[in-house]
Amino acid sequence: SYFIFGGLAFCELTTGYLQAWREWWKTAPKHLMTLLNRYPSFEGERRVVLCGLMPADVNAGYGGLEESLILEADGQPVRNLRHLVEVVEARDAGLLVLETHAGEQIVLDRERARREGPRILALYQVASDRSRDLAAPTRAASASSPP
Repeated sequence: SYFIFGGLAFCELTTGYLQAWREWWKTAPKHLMTLLNRYPSFEGERRVVLCGLMPADVNAGYGGLEESLILEADGQPVRNLRHLVEVVEARDAGLLVLETHAGEQIVLDRERARREGPRILALYQVASDRSRDLAAPTRAASASSPP
């Protein structure tokens, strides 16, 4: 699963994600390795990582924060990737403020990130801003489904 907003790519921390590193048990970021085997604090908790950055004006200055654990979005503890999507999409305007495990803030202008998103995806040849499992149901599908 993945979600991209303003050129920032997010995913959940999994063994599969860490296996991208050669000899991952030795070379993957230590802070992520430590968290991998921790029991969730509550049902449905999945730790979210800034797993990539597609450099663009909207995210200038945040290079080097890849592999940061995202603890909060707009002051709310991030429960999992789906929850992060909900928080990002809950407001059309204003700033999105993300807090990392290292105490750093990532601040994006929502309107600008939405406006520039399609161009960033096209530039980096990414077909969608999110994986299918995070796709919002279409209005037609939700209208035809039983209550």
